[in-house]
Amino acid sequence: TLGLVAPEAMAMEKIVIFTSKGPGPEIITNEKNGLLCNPNEPIDIASKICWALENYKVSEPLRKKARLDVLNRFEISILVEKNIQLYRNFI
Repeated sequence: TLGLVAPEAMAMEKIVIFTSKGPGPEIITNEKNGLLCNPNEPIDIASKICWALENYKVSEPLRKKARLDVLNRFEISILVEKNIQLYRNFI
């Protein structure tokens, strides 16, 4: 499951560094609305963390895009409509 930690942080315009394995790519497009890293590569993880710390001001477009993406994807009316559509497909 995705969990809510990443979307909640993105909604607060924080830089999210997430694993490129599992659910990460479902919500994050690398360097567009967050950063994806290989969880098995400590150097990759460290480089993404360093970039985020060193480039906070430069990353404003990335952070703003992350917020908009989350608001658009997880807006309650959108989720309700998607769920209704899913159930209609089963009927």
